[in-house]
Amino acid sequence: MERFSYIRDVPYKLKLMIGMGPQEKIVSLKIDAHAHLNRKKLMGRWYYFDDSPELDVPLAYPEEIITTEIVEKIVKPLMGKRLRKPKIDYIRKRARKIRRKVQARLGAQAKNRLEKLISEDHCWEALFSIHPILEHRLRRLLKYKTMDIKEANSEILIDPLRENICQTIQSFGHLANLTFLVGAITEKTRGKILQFNSDRDSIAHELLKREILPEKLQKLCAAGLELMDSLQKSFADLVPKPEFIVMKKFYIEKIPMRLSE
Repeated sequence: MERFSYIRDVPYKLKLMIGMGPQEKIVSLKIDAHAHLNRKKLMGRWYYFDDSPELDVPLAYPEEIITTEIVEKIVKPLMGKRLRKPKIDYIRKRARKIRRKVQARLGAQAKNRLEKLISEDHCWEALFSIHPILEHRLRRLLKYKTMDIKEANSEILIDPLRENICQTIQSFGHLANLTFLVGAITEKTRGKILQFNSDRDSIAHELLKREILPEKLQKLCAAGLELMDSLQKSFADLVPKPEFIVMKKFYIEKIPMRLSE
């Protein structure tokens, strides 16, 4: 069984108001969330919802898991100490690193990298990277389309025999045709995929005889990027989307702080 979920490395901004009692006992903890997180009550339970525009499905963090992580990673290490601000360079570097991770997990990094290669006139590298990406997405579509889907909680029940059959299909053309036959892609998309595969093979053979015009390479690369988007959309249409996803973890990375007694 596979369940579709998200791992979200985003620099959420949280303002903490901590009330300390005798013997450094925490008597109150108030979280004031900014940027992305909104506190909401649902069926008698409080959640912090991340409904950022780049997410297809809002993420819901139970309040207690956030509170526990804050106490363990921030409050307890600072008991009896005065906190000074961390170096701003660290914060900026960490934010850039997180943005790159977010792009990768949202499926944007591959396309961004390919677009960069094309803009820098490295069309050959882009072209021969697009083909395996299309194959991977076709295989994934075929695999999930032939499994049993539980729409209530966005779970897909994996049949090992069917999965193995999907993995053993070697021909790119057969893979595209089968994905069409099970209804995972349209006939129009199938035709474009087969044409892209044919054009790519022709260009590869022509390369041995003559120089290929840059315009021809760029046009085929653009067609490949369009097909990548089309297959990603087909996958999004295939997988049932829940109203929101309840997250099981909220992770705070230890940030180097300058402390003084």
